[in-house]
Amino acid sequence: MATNGVLIMTGIYMYIDKENGKKYVGQSTNINKRKISHRNSNNTPFDRILSLKGEDKFDFVILEECEASLLNEREIYWINYYNSYYDGYNCNPGGNSVYGEYASNALITEEVAKQIIQDLSTSTLSQKEIAKKYSCSEDIVRGINVCRTWTHLHHYEKNIALEAGTKQQSMPTHLNQTEILQIIDLLANTQIPQTQIAEQFNVSRGVIKKINQCEQWENLHNYSHNIREEADNNSEKLYMTSKLTKEQALEIINLLSTTSLTQEEIAKRFNVSSGTIYGINSCQVYTEYHNYKNNIRQESNIIQTNHKIDTSTILQVIELLANTKLTYKQIANKCNLSEGTITQINNCHSYTNLHSYKENIRKEAQNIDKRPLTENKVLQIIDLLKNSTLSQQEIASQFNISRTMVGNINLCKNWTHLHNYKKNIRQEAKNNDKGRLPKETVLKVIDLLAHTDKTHKEIALLCNIGVATVTRINTCKCWTSLHTYKNNIRQEAKLQASV
Repeated sequence: MATNGVLIMTGIYMYIDKENGKKYVGQSTNINKRKISHRNSNNTPFDRILSLKGEDKFDFVILEECEASLLNEREIYWINYYNSYYDGYNCNPGGNSVYGEYASNALITEEVAKQIIQDLSTSTLSQKEIAKKYSCSEDIVRGINVCRTWTHLHHYEKNIALEAGTKQQSMPTHLNQTEILQIIDLLANTQIPQTQIAEQFNVSRGVIKKINQCEQWENLHNYSHNIREEADNNSEKLYMTSKLTKEQALEIINLLSTTSLTQEEIAKRFNVSSGTIYGINSCQVYTEYHNYKNNIRQESNIIQTNHKIDTSTILQVIELLANTKLTYKQIANKCNLSEGTITQINNCHSYTNLHSYKENIRKEAQNIDKRPLTENKVLQIIDLLKNSTLSQQEIASQFNISRTMVGNINLCKNWTHLHNYKKNIRQEAKNNDKGRLPKETVLKVIDLLAHTDKTHKEIALLCNIGVATVTRINTCKCWTSLHTYKNNIRQEAKLQASV
């Protein structure tokens, strides 16, 4: 449709950062107008990023045209497809109006925003705890804290918590107060190396070191300069043999080796710290009562809640570990599992028959992009992008590389000397190969678009073609000789039916 000679396009678009490959996916009933809005305003977090870096540092791509009624569905699909929520510039999963472009402002009142600013500047609450306190998303709290939204309510420039001196933002945002207390407990009451503690909480050793040296979160304990040294000097190790009888130690060992109780649950049962149980399980103490070498639970092959987990959930966990930056705790919450189970899966101590990783899923997945591709393999990938309906993730799995690498090839970011495509191999190949679809298949698609309420995705699955192909047929971009519709099959068919 055109107004005053300007084409009005409804659909899904994407910005691609040329420097780091991160993406931002958006929807609009007028893509050209929305592009101008991104360029000239600072209303959303991405607007500010675009303004800060410069529009010339981004590529702009229209992913697909679609009906306005399908915008939410298609935006959710593309954000998930490019993983731009977890590893990009999208601040939400997209789709629903509550996740709209101005959600960072719209979902809370000015009064709530003022209270959040107050908590960020004066309390030690984590962003997660603040979000829970005011029944809003962490994205909203994060946007306020880094001065992307509600800036007219305060005088801070870049980071409220840091500039106010609360120190909370110098710590990883996924560590809450309970986890900090657990770390302090492990430092004070076990001899577990700081590197192991860091791995358990999915943070760097530097974070643990700062906590131990009382440089951060010192308000949560009474130590003055070094937790571990002062606890040693005061002989306050909770796992010492005087704290547990032989019978108690044996019972704890039995629970670790034969049940799926968490270490916290066992600690509560015996009224000791979780650090004590951790020390026993990792064979730091009471080793005279068993024959395990490094880890009781792992060596006895007891995996928390293992018997309750179906294959689809395990595959979801593996996917999240390999392709997102979610913490173990976030993955555990998302999949309704314990953190211990996620750790076991990531360290390849269980369900190894469902993947090809050897020792550590997350680390090995991060190194995949470093593996070289030969020209022969790239040509095979290009062929699959052109001529198959395999998803980019399926192609990546076939060649044991990341989906990002396949995406970069498809978007003509590298290996361009091997083909003549300009911006998007898959889309351009489909545009060039319209005649490859059987006439009967196209007629079936037209019939389903005109006479059913099935989504484009459902029609694509029924007809074994790509969603983008269904969208192109619906918007009269191809195969127009087989029908009399002008601009949009579904919309025009509904209008005809209502007459």
